[in-house]
Amino acid sequence: MEYENNPKSIKYHVKKYLISNKDYYKGKEVLDFPAGNGITSRILKEIGANPIPMDLFPEYFEIQGIACQRVNIKDGLPLNDKSVDAIICQK
Repeated sequence: MEYENNPKSIKYHVKKYLISNKDYYKGKEVLDFPAGNGITSRILKEIGANPIPMDLFPEYFEIQGIACQRVNIKDGLPLNDKSVDAIICQK
């Protein structure tokens, strides 16, 4: 939570953006890759989106009630064409 409330963190700005555009994301399938500790996926769920978290190291994902799938980008993403409405990719 400290990152999402710190204006020096990208998570702060991502949260601000998502909340200000929550009407767009509500009900949408949103790929969160890499999902990291899950802050972005949690925010997506809170605004009514359906997060699809994927990461090379899902063991770092900390959000209860959302499953993070292990994915190596080199192997491609296990998604059907046009199966997501948006992708959030942040470091």
